[in-house]
Amino acid sequence: MIDFMTNLDMNYEKVYNVIKEVKEELRPTKEELEKAYELYDRIKEIIQRALKDLNYEYKVSLEGSLAKGTCIRGDIDLDIFILIKHGKMDNKWIEVNILGKIQNALREVEGAEVVKKYASHPYLELIYDDLRADIVPAYWASKINEIKTAVDRTPFHTMYVKSRITSEVQRDEVRLLKKFFKGINVYGAEIKVEGFSGYLCELLIIKYGSFINTLKNVSIWRPHTVVVVDDEVKIDEKNILKLFPDAPLIVPDPVDPRRTRTFLREPTKEFFYPKRVSFSINCLRDILRLSERRMYLLLYDIVSGTSPDVLWGELRRVANRLVNILKTFDFEVIDYRLWSDEVSTAIIALELFNDELPKYKIHEGPPIAKLLNSDKFFNKYINDVYSFGPWFKENGRIYVVRRRKFSKLIDVLNHVRGQLNAKHVRLTDVLTIESIPHKLRNNKEFNYWLTEVILKLPFWLSSKYEPMLRVFCRDK
Repeated sequence: MIDFMTNLDMNYEKVYNVIKEVKEELRPTKEELEKAYELYDRIKEIIQRALKDLNYEYKVSLEGSLAKGTCIRGDIDLDIFILIKHGKMDNKWIEVNILGKIQNALREVEGAEVVKKYASHPYLELIYDDLRADIVPAYWASKINEIKTAVDRTPFHTMYVKSRITSEVQRDEVRLLKKFFKGINVYGAEIKVEGFSGYLCELLIIKYGSFINTLKNVSIWRPHTVVVVDDEVKIDEKNILKLFPDAPLIVPDPVDPRRTRTFLREPTKEFFYPKRVSFSINCLRDILRLSERRMYLLLYDIVSGTSPDVLWGELRRVANRLVNILKTFDFEVIDYRLWSDEVSTAIIALELFNDELPKYKIHEGPPIAKLLNSDKFFNKYINDVYSFGPWFKENGRIYVVRRRKFSKLIDVLNHVRGQLNAKHVRLTDVLTIESIPHKLRNNKEFNYWLTEVILKLPFWLSSKYEPMLRVFCRDK
């Protein structure tokens, strides 16, 4: 255990009172655990019957937080792995020989919904009452160096964590960290969040010993920090940094240190159970107007059946491409954000100070000393009646005032519209805050998200929302 003390002004008594109360609230009830294990046993029995004729050795194994004892009350998922001794499994073989047989058989779980999904390879998701079970085929590796894909590592993760987290005290600490990260919206390794996985939360408790010590250490992480979880494992930090030169933190990814410091100084249960607040569209419009900002919402349709990781990956790539395109037309994007219901609708929000630029701009040409280039530049614009100049500055360069190709943002968006699509998302409309359709106005999750985007504050700092409402909004 590492007790890394910092100069943080920590409110010890209040911190420990808050976490003591939250710990008790996060422990799963006996009834919850019994229900989850009963579902596991039932699914396992169905899988074994469905695969009785499989020609390869296999076993059904419970993995994840339920197996490790680190799941949270009211948020229990089952990770059920079918580990198969077949080294040449491909997606087609998995779908035909495993999932095809199991999916039909699982229909005997009355009231359950079973959906085929795709990540690195296909798997099944079963929803039953308030429980979700992922049923994942994987290669049954005897040693870690035998794995074929990343998902094959999961049983080794489970074994390692169970060997190091052996007491209910440790499991309480893991649950606190998971819930805290969920509360400040950095929990989940999927592309949508790019934050902390449950496994990384467990590793941090193994490394630092407790929730409080983890927050103290997280608050002083700096770019290019390497966190070595197990001191018995020899790690060449220099080589790791060479392999991942752009990584701000290697195992795990960084979290904004302000969040951890804020909790240690002003601890409240809201970090674990954040209060989500939304302002009316009219109020958000007033805030944008009074802060002299402009916002455009690019509305997308999602191809049916698109997995979340594919969706968020494509949205992020399109958004980055768009920001770079706008930069070439001199539009500076303050911020962009992504939203989706992960079913049919997605949005890229663009925020700018100016959505219309002067029709003319100064265009810098080459240095005069570069005769060939400067002559070419001079001859091009001396005959252009829509430009002013060229002239020479004391810095030795040639300049011209020329007309922009586009001075309005909306014209740029229309011009590059074909570049703003991807395989699974299609741009259907460009909205302003005034033109948001009723379907979105009535969507609570969208309104929470839009409020956070425009106020530039995460909901774990929602104490500032009310004062801003009084200052900026007419329909208080």
